[in-house]
Amino acid sequence: IDSLLDSMASELGDRKVKLPPKAKKKKIQNKPARAVPPKAKPPKAKPAIQNADQIRAFVKNYLASLKGDTYYDLLGIEPGAEEQEIQSAYQTLVKQMKPPESAPADLQKEISSVLGKVRKAFAILSKPDRRRAYDFLIESEKDELDF
Repeated sequence: IDSLLDSMASELGDRKVKLPPKAKKKKIQNKPARAVPPKAKPPKAKPAIQNADQIRAFVKNYLASLKGDTYYDLLGIEPGAEEQEIQSAYQTLVKQMKPPESAPADLQKEISSVLGKVRKAFAILSKPDRRRAYDFLIESEKDELDF
């Protein structure tokens, strides 16, 4: 599985993606101005952990809580998760594991290792074609174990 996923990742790195040009905004004329109520502020996201010991404990608890060894387990989502759930889980993990600049080198290395796995999981599961290939590989591994 890893060799296939690595080849998929290297293939992606070789290609540059062109973005479509930005659309121009149309001007709206002859409409009377109306009073717009102020927008409610969205709830603040959970702040990143600033203490190195707290981050170390979070990483330890995170690794201990993994139920399996699939990318779905790594991100803490179900195999049928939507794209938004995948992205949200990824962003939450990255934000929670962001070390302070003053973190010790061993902690930064540990976090880097875990985040590398999380990023790889996100890279595979966020693309529908890669996700289908990964799901197929998981199913074929399960079938081999059943024999």
